[in-house]
Amino acid sequence: MVYLIECVRDYETVYKIGYSKHPNKRLNELKTGNDGNLKVLYTFSGEHERKIESTLHRFYCHKKLNREWFEMSISDVNDFIPLCKRIEKNLISLYTMNSLLNTGSGADRSI
Repeated sequence: MVYLIECVRDYETVYKIGYSKHPNKRLNELKTGNDGNLKVLYTFSGEHERKIESTLHRFYCHKKLNREWFEMSISDVNDFIPLCKRIEKNLISLYTMNSLLNTGSGADRSI
């Protein structure tokens, strides 16, 4: 699952975009050595979760603090699931188109 974790500490809120089969287990791992208040805000399951995670990282690269932690607006946070859905839909379309292009008959591609 792709997840969005919120960390509130000293009047600052940052967000972690990541991938894990067990987001709550990952949350507990992150709580070790972290004095912030952490909670999983959203999770998204799909066919291409790792690709979605990496696309989100690139999409928000201008908001990156370090590694997988980002400064995000309330609008960014609220758009997390709709954005995951759009990315998933686009990936499925691309893979479908690629598959159709690669399965065309040899006669169609000959000159």
